[in-house]
Amino acid sequence: MSNEDDHRNAREGGATNPEVGKRIGLSYSGVSRIRSGDRYPSLAVMRKIREAYGWSVADQQALIPDTGRNMDYAREFERRIHDQPAANSH
Repeated sequence: MSNEDDHRNAREGGATNPEVGKRIGLSYSGVSRIRSGDRYPSLAVMRKIREAYGWSVADQQALIPDTGRNMDYAREFERRIHDQPAANSH
């Protein structure tokens, strides 16, 4: 995602890649690769996503295919960070 994508996500109520990255301990580019479907998170990152957004590791793993690329995880990740505030924020 470009900086323009970050700004658009923020305007639409979604978090920017740097904001998400800060919550889950990933770089801007790491978040971008997950959001675009180019990468799946490690188990450690899935645990951080669970803590930040309340998305269980088991539910995350259920969306990751055994082989190949699948956009189901990326779409659900985007929905979670857009629709749900961080679980640990008040």
